[in-house]
Amino acid sequence: MSRLPKNDKELRFDYIVIGTGPAGAVIAKTLTDDKKTSVLLLEAGENKDREEPIRNSTFALELEEEFFPRYFWQGEGIPQEELDGRVFEWTTGRLSGGGSSINGEQYVRPTSFVFEQWEALLGSDWSPERAISRFKRMERFNGETDNPNVHGFHGRIDIRQAPRNPTSMATKLVSAIERATGFPEILDYNTPETPLGPFTRWQLFQKPNGERESSSTAFLSSDIVTPGGRGVNGRKLSVFYKSTALRILFENKRAVGVEFLKEGKCVRANARKKVIVSAGINSTQLLMLSGIGPKKQLKSSGIPIVVNNPNVGKQLKNHTLNFAVFTTNPADKPLPDNDPDALYTGGAFLPDPTPDANPDIRAVQLAGIGSDDSLTIVIIYLKPKKSRLDKDTKQRSPSNRACRRGLPNECQRHGSRKANL
Repeated sequence: MSRLPKNDKELRFDYIVIGTGPAGAVIAKTLTDDKKTSVLLLEAGENKDREEPIRNSTFALELEEEFFPRYFWQGEGIPQEELDGRVFEWTTGRLSGGGSSINGEQYVRPTSFVFEQWEALLGSDWSPERAISRFKRMERFNGETDNPNVHGFHGRIDIRQAPRNPTSMATKLVSAIERATGFPEILDYNTPETPLGPFTRWQLFQKPNGERESSSTAFLSSDIVTPGGRGVNGRKLSVFYKSTALRILFENKRAVGVEFLKEGKCVRANARKKVIVSAGINSTQLLMLSGIGPKKQLKSSGIPIVVNNPNVGKQLKNHTLNFAVFTTNPADKPLPDNDPDALYTGGAFLPDPTPDANPDIRAVQLAGIGSDDSLTIVIIYLKPKKSRLDKDTKQRSPSNRACRRGLPNECQRHGSRKANL
């Protein structure tokens, strides 16, 4: 359990990082590698890495249905005009590792086409070559590939390609997709050469034994911090669990600290250099609570304005999950008996099938989820064009103890829901 100093004035660090998800955990670990830089890392939830539903990958696809809200934030979007006013729930991880501790464990890199778009917008640091180099440094790949030059084998993140021996159900699905689309089976969808096609083996955020790998297990492990959140071997890292950021503190327009709620106590911590917001979909809400956002909306909520930015809280897009269910041959097993952690029964990445679409760009994802007598194909359109799932800025502040209790997403046999793979 992370403890507060006796005197709150002692809470002064070089950096304060908000959120322990894939961004925050990596940033906090990297900043403190020099053993000189001090970092406070805030996490609203607790470290649940060793709890069975989080550690055991076989729970991954049912976590939200079975354990909401134990490991989840609660929230929802606003009615979508293009979807007959339907409202989608917005949930993500409220525990160490954030969304990486509760997602479906799929390891899918952006394609070279996506990185080229980012490079055009953001500069050469986002080029496909530099991005692949960074992935190689991070990953410890355990699988087969046509191009070992694009994978890393000594990084901190375990990636397992599974299953080693695909089942007949997966093989039949891949064969059907080949016949229907004309795309041949591929071995490794994360190489620049083969971004499109069906496959029998997914790459998963898993350790070699099949247990979940997350930003928490990879970057906040026992060689980095103690279970109580203190850096080891001279590392100046402090992780405060059960600490919900309420607002960023400013002097003029410079961020100088964070006010947060820790076990019922309102606490302030100061940052000598920077405050880094890496709170996932909650980042927007935190910015608005801190006075950064649309002037009219902040004023109506009684929030002092630091920066008037009408774009905050707008234009966020997400994917929905759509399902097609097929009856299968009882003799075809969805997963190998010796590898239930493989989770998925084949899949594919395909281009947009609509007329005039670019046939070389990845736009549709298929994932097979099998059972004893059926195969559900999850269909995700990766490039939504119209539906913008704006985050509901009416969600109340945690400081008011008024986060409305949400209901779990019920996985209907026919329908759609938010993607969290």
